[in-house]
Amino acid sequence: MKRLFLGAAALLTCAAAHSQSATWTFTYTGFYDNEAQVYRPDLTLKGEFTGADLDADGVIERTELSGFQLFHGSFPLDLLNCATVYPDSYGCTVERFFFSEAAGLDFSGNHTRSNMHTGNTEYLRVATGISWVTGHYSGRAGSEPGSSVFFWTPQTSLSIVSSVPEPGQATLLALGLGALAFGGLRRARRLRYTVGFRLSRARHDRYHPLLP
Repeated sequence: MKRLFLGAAALLTCAAAHSQSATWTFTYTGFYDNEAQVYRPDLTLKGEFTGADLDADGVIERTELSGFQLFHGSFPLDLLNCATVYPDSYGCTVERFFFSEAAGLDFSGNHTRSNMHTGNTEYLRVATGISWVTGHYSGRAGSEPGSSVFFWTPQTSLSIVSSVPEPGQATLLALGLGALAFGGLRRARRLRYTVGFRLSRARHDRYHPLLP
């Protein structure tokens, strides 16, 4: 019984480890500046994503994401949930996403922000391994669009760091099951001791009725 309880708790703990949500922060460094026609080793593209390996296959996919931001400009750009917050001013799409500890990070997506007062629209488009583009355009007459294109190169590097996930419900359930198992074992031991003592006392009284 003890092994059964502990085994079940271990299985739940393993499942919880895969299903817990975690956040990764990443930085790509070193891009080819198409406008300047030079390689810029100090140029970076940063972001973070939050997800959980729900099917326990060692890969975070698009459907397993709960958050995804790129840090460009003065504030983060939400590529996953922006339209639910500002549907009239923002647009965002994550077209593909793949991350594993072994294979690294691969994604493509875009973010647009429109100013209804000025008519200007700013955008950022990223396709890892190929390029990222930032630019702007306006619906007003005489306004010239502009864009900057930066290409991945063999020298482009990726650093990625994972935060420690908070305990999920499955982990708490596993811990609770372990506590119940421990409590059940203690109660079973007390019951066996009590029953054994009473049986022993009964035998004693039967054969030695005058002895204490």
